[in-house]
Amino acid sequence: MRKGRWILVVTSVSLLILCAGFCAGFFIHSPNEEAIRNSSVLPRVTARAELRELPPLRATAKGVAHLGRTWSVSAYAREGASPLVTHTYAQNGDHLASGALVAEVAGRPVIALELGFDLYRDIVGGSAGPDVIELQHALAGVGVYRGKVDGLYGPQTAEAVKNLYQRLSVEPPEVLESDQEALEEAISALQSAERERDSAEHERNSAGQIYSEGEQPSLESDTRETENSSAQAQQNLLRAQRAYNKASLANLTPLRMSEILSLPIGGAQLLSLSGVNTLVSEESPLATLRTGGARATVRVSVGDKDMFVSGTELTVALANDSTVTFSGIAGVLSEFHMAEPHNGSDIAGYDLTVDIGNSEGLTDGANVVVTSTKGAAQSGIAVPISALRSQASGAYVVLASNNEKVPVSVSRTHDGWAFLEKGTITEGTDVIVAVP
Repeated sequence: MRKGRWILVVTSVSLLILCAGFCAGFFIHSPNEEAIRNSSVLPRVTARAELRELPPLRATAKGVAHLGRTWSVSAYAREGASPLVTHTYAQNGDHLASGALVAEVAGRPVIALELGFDLYRDIVGGSAGPDVIELQHALAGVGVYRGKVDGLYGPQTAEAVKNLYQRLSVEPPEVLESDQEALEEAISALQSAERERDSAEHERNSAGQIYSEGEQPSLESDTRETENSSAQAQQNLLRAQRAYNKASLANLTPLRMSEILSLPIGGAQLLSLSGVNTLVSEESPLATLRTGGARATVRVSVGDKDMFVSGTELTVALANDSTVTFSGIAGVLSEFHMAEPHNGSDIAGYDLTVDIGNSEGLTDGANVVVTSTKGAAQSGIAVPISALRSQASGAYVVLASNNEKVPVSVSRTHDGWAFLEKGTITEGTDVIVAVP
């Protein structure tokens, strides 16, 4: 009997526990169940149209800088003098053009001229050759020579050299003292030969007077002798004339190769110039020049093509230090090129050459980033790009207040925001970003 009661009690308790567990499972829910139910419901997310700052339109292109050809120029002094810099006219960073006065070495000027090659000798009266041709071209280029380019250093070319020096307010090179003395001797010899010729001519004419019949043989003999003397005097005069012409050529204004600094066509940039009291040598050159100018070659993407039209002012910065910048001017875009990873061009687009102004601090082969900026910073009404919807007629946004579709026109996108044209929606308007 007692055993039966215990069985009934245990059974009853078990049933009660079972019922309690069932009720608990029915009325109490796990948070996971709510998450599962919510996962199938799209939230209604809104955003507010804001007045935001829009920076200027910018585009960048990457490439490499090139500094052109750089070389050093030494200087020499006349015999017996030291090549000491006694005055400077040009300054570091100047563009040296043909005809420019650069410096003085040992009291003599150094003038820049566009020549196809360095002068290899002093050019004096009577000189001939390719160096004289180059000199005549250079003198014509600076407007002091209008003669024939014949490769002969004559009076007209020498006068052009003299005019170049005078235009720069410096003394032309002097003729050697020995050549001056030779000219004086040639003048004296010519005058003597002219007197000899005149005397012989007088004697020949005198021998032609009419003599008596008995003196005829003596007349013929005297005539032959005077004619021979006249011919000899004429030959002496010709020799004296040739010697005078040669001495006169030697006394034309010369051009000393030590006073000319050769420039390529188009001139060169003066990177450095030795100061006054500097003794010039191979180890300590007079000047360091660069030709061709500093340039950067970059690859412009298709989308940024309109930002890099020819003549656009650009900013060139070192790729590894954006604080080091240079000014540049865009050249002409090339034809379209596909990406060439093996040549350092990872993107397809257009090659652009950028002329760089003052390139001090820029090294040859440096990686650079070129930036083009258009317009100025401005403010405008913007909405998140995710709020934009699209239909056949164009873009629109949905107002959160009444689900109205409002057409919009996007002027630019920046940093995840779409800037709208004026007159579409106002600041503070709530728009729907996501709908159920």
